[in-house]
Amino acid sequence: MMISTTMRTTRAVTATLLTGALLAMAAGCAASAPASDSTSATDGAPAPAHITIATPTPAGTPAGVPIWIGEMNGYFAEENLTVEVVTFPGQPANAIATVIAGQADLVISAPDALIVPTANQGEQGLTWIFTPYQAPTFAIAVLDDSDIEDAADLEGKTVAMPSTGAPFETFLAANISGEGGDPSSVQIVAVAGAAAVEQLRSGGVDAIVMNPGDIAQAAVATGTELRMLPLSDNVAEDFGAGFLMRTDSTDEEKDVYARYLRAYLKSATFAQANPEAALAMNFELYPEAKPSDETGQAAALANLEATLELFVPADNGQWGYISPDRWDAHIAALGLSEKIPDSSILYDNSLLDAIGDFDQATVEQEAADFGE
Repeated sequence: MMISTTMRTTRAVTATLLTGALLAMAAGCAASAPASDSTSATDGAPAPAHITIATPTPAGTPAGVPIWIGEMNGYFAEENLTVEVVTFPGQPANAIATVIAGQADLVISAPDALIVPTANQGEQGLTWIFTPYQAPTFAIAVLDDSDIEDAADLEGKTVAMPSTGAPFETFLAANISGEGGDPSSVQIVAVAGAAAVEQLRSGGVDAIVMNPGDIAQAAVATGTELRMLPLSDNVAEDFGAGFLMRTDSTDEEKDVYARYLRAYLKSATFAQANPEAALAMNFELYPEAKPSDETGQAAALANLEATLELFVPADNGQWGYISPDRWDAHIAALGLSEKIPDSSILYDNSLLDAIGDFDQATVEQEAADFGE
């Protein structure tokens, strides 16, 4: 069952859980029971609702701090939740599959990973409900002294990215075509993190595509001066990764999802105000991810700060809102408008008010006072 009232310790599981076995099990499972806040038999208080989050973000990666530090700063407890995080590093399709199969409640996904299969295969049974990002969450980087000036210069070049296909490859292609280039001439290799930067330094690849936070971390860790290429106009107005739920989620489940996402947003606000404390919480949860030297720790902080710079409310002041016009423009940039003439089949904005229902100044003060 995805959501239950059974108290379980928050934990993260990597893709070594054997994805095939997980999905095979999922295929034979019934849909999950709805979230329940039934009364505890011991003290009369509602028992915590349990929620499972799937993400392609590796466990303990600083960019994922808002996903899980609510366990440490008390925001999960405030929302009466227990949270389990299942990670599929570099495997966004597998992370999404767990929600489709009913083995997780929410998944973090780039919009392309929903748009492209919907256009090509029909509705996926998934709905977009929230994003903290009002700008793309990917970037293209080259060595600082590279002759490459924009994405069109990548024609005929080799580019590294964490995984092929959507969303990284579609992001690259949109930038190249937006600058008048031919993306079909680019050779793609799947390499991530510091290894991709080392390939860049050795001349094995000409550019890398990753999250800005991962680029910042890899640059510091390897002592490499990198330069971000400008985004093409058709991409610069895009938005970044967000959370998806099953389209058939019940109202009771949606209430639990809104509570988790409120805790997530509080944690992001906390981390923006006190990134050092948030990073310490991250490594307390995932000690195996903590770098052993000062350079590595500085690189981790650079990753977190670069990620948090992208967390902003929409122009209307509401966290997570993406207008229909922006959805339509993004679909058009992918050349899929004829296949998805009505973008409203992709998203549900009904939870945004509940997600943003907290006092930001109070959370910022909590972060500033933390540890004193």
